[in-house]
Amino acid sequence: MVDYRGILDNTHFAAVVRAALCAHGFSYDGAALERERGDWQALGLRLRDHLFPTRFPAFVDAAGYHAIADIEPYLWDHLPRMAALGYHQARALAALTAGDPGDERVAILGAAFNSAISIIDYLVDERPDCSRLFDLIAADLVSAIFDHTDEIEALLAAAHRHEPEPRLQLVLTLVGLCASEGRALLRASGNRAAWAGLGESIVRQLEAERRVSLGEPAQPLSDLRAKSVLPSVAMLQIAALASPAPAPPLRPAETLGQIFWRVDDLVDLLDDCQRKRPGALLLRLDERLRSERRPCVADADLYQLVDEAAGELLALFDASAFGVDAATAAPLMEFARRVVAGWTDWPSDDPPPKTQTGARPFRGDRPALAAVEMLLAQQRADYTEAIHHLHFPRADRRYETHPALLSFRAVALDGLLDARDAGLPVPAATLAAEVMAILRVKHRDVRGGWSYIPEVTELPPDTDDLGQVLQALQRVGGSTLAATCDDGVRLALDAIEPDGGIHTWILDPRGRSPGDAAIRGYLEVMGGWGVHCEVVANLVAGLLYQRPRYEAVLARVAEYLVSVQDAAGSWTSKWYTGPYYGTFKVAAVLTALMPGIPARARAREFLHAQQRSDGGWGEVASEPLSTALALLALSALGDRRQAASTRGVEYLLASQQPDGGWSSQPWILFPTVDGQVVYGSRTMTTTFCLKALLAR
Repeated sequence: MVDYRGILDNTHFAAVVRAALCAHGFSYDGAALERERGDWQALGLRLRDHLFPTRFPAFVDAAGYHAIADIEPYLWDHLPRMAALGYHQARALAALTAGDPGDERVAILGAAFNSAISIIDYLVDERPDCSRLFDLIAADLVSAIFDHTDEIEALLAAAHRHEPEPRLQLVLTLVGLCASEGRALLRASGNRAAWAGLGESIVRQLEAERRVSLGEPAQPLSDLRAKSVLPSVAMLQIAALASPAPAPPLRPAETLGQIFWRVDDLVDLLDDCQRKRPGALLLRLDERLRSERRPCVADADLYQLVDEAAGELLALFDASAFGVDAATAAPLMEFARRVVAGWTDWPSDDPPPKTQTGARPFRGDRPALAAVEMLLAQQRADYTEAIHHLHFPRADRRYETHPALLSFRAVALDGLLDARDAGLPVPAATLAAEVMAILRVKHRDVRGGWSYIPEVTELPPDTDDLGQVLQALQRVGGSTLAATCDDGVRLALDAIEPDGGIHTWILDPRGRSPGDAAIRGYLEVMGGWGVHCEVVANLVAGLLYQRPRYEAVLARVAEYLVSVQDAAGSWTSKWYTGPYYGTFKVAAVLTALMPGIPARARAREFLHAQQRSDGGWGEVASEPLSTALALLALSALGDRRQAASTRGVEYLLASQQPDGGWSSQPWILFPTVDGQVVYGSRTMTTTFCLKALLAR
């Protein structure tokens, strides 16, 4: 089974699952879900505390039933949710039968059945020895329920009386409740075919559960599917039992069961991975790692699998998957959507975190809207225009060309988030899709985060990419979603220089893996080591979202940034062309950390002095990218409404192209032994121009 050595926790992983679902088009009204949770909880309490006890077989002692509250509080507290889910599922499937969809006998039996199955799953997962459970509810006992013998209550009573474990007594209690309620429905309808089918489904389900739990499955995926899907099939057969008419086709119930199976497997993937507990997704991951001959699961492997699984799950939300017409499928799909939202703890519609650059509320600004439309078009094309095809030496000094896109995705996402904050129409699914695209390319071989070209494994993670990703994830999902960056941040800060400078490359001093060795060997080939102000500022911009956590180190870094301001008042970049990108990034950070320092006034004077007569900025002549970066720096310095900013905006508006974008300008520029590397794209220029328009 797979070996996972990553850093993810369940809170972060749940946020990733929700992001993946959103990326594939899933949505749910958070406020409605909260109301439904309250209704389901009230129903579940009524079932647990009142309706179940009134229907218990004679051998059940009510005091023993309620004792579970003290013996296993978790189980007792979750019993209402299990019961309510079964109640509503039985009612949803009853609409497919010839019976009365409002028949509460069916719904209560569905509630008891789902409670029993859920408790069995819980005990299998949480109790060290589950063999006794399967000895207790062996196939012959279950078969006796359905063979019309009158001795079943006596058999259950004897088993209950001789069972000392209260949790197993609870299982027998619910099995007895299901047996008596099911037989009552059978007597009323006479539908022996539905009764026999129900018995067969339950026996198959329990046998599959036993084989998986005891590690005996000859065909593990088939058994995992059976134990997860057959309960929904049984639920349809329970609904059919209330009518003498033949049971309807089972496919809708099978699809509903697959949805439950997939969302449960998705939510539990990290836990299954850490505990090496069998699951369909874990089997897929194990097979993938074997084929790639990789020994350990990386965070990016989980992100990739979550993204794939979310797409497969949502593909089932289609009438054709249920095998019925759209009108018949609609209520089943709505019920399934409610369950998926509840299972994944879908958030309410809270206001998203706002940008620190202070984008204004949108008031019908057509140029900004056109720029957003251009960026969204590029996103739909997977940002092919923004790819940097970088020619560089590999570890063996052979030159290759590889596409770089990760950092540009993060920057474009930041621009779209500014647009979202300003009220422009940016689909939540688009933002979530970009989050998943970024997460999927986290470095698989070493700790530290992201590298400029993820496919080149000897290229180390770097602070610049980490900072850009950290800012974007914080703005989409706060510290919960951004927690995947914590390990890289810790490594970067552990290597901080005495003057507060943070190195460009992120290395793990304790890393002893082949990946760590490859990266250390490649540093000599690659070069670029050192501390660079724009890289430091990018990381700090991400840390500001959790300022109290990093307050001490932020003060040191701010002093470093002040110390490297040049005589002209700007901050020159190592990796980016001209003085304006570094000045923008550092000015924004210092405004947050040291708003009263003279360095900010010197930067403002520099920017005013460099503005050209046409209102723009540029090293040789005015051009949009330098103008946008200068405007963003002035905005960060509190100079939004001044004449210089107004003239700069007018220049940008005059240079905007018909599709809403701006022309490509050199943005990345750095020297190598083979000459300068220069990169620019319309996407990046447009992103910064949009940010400048929204920050005015």
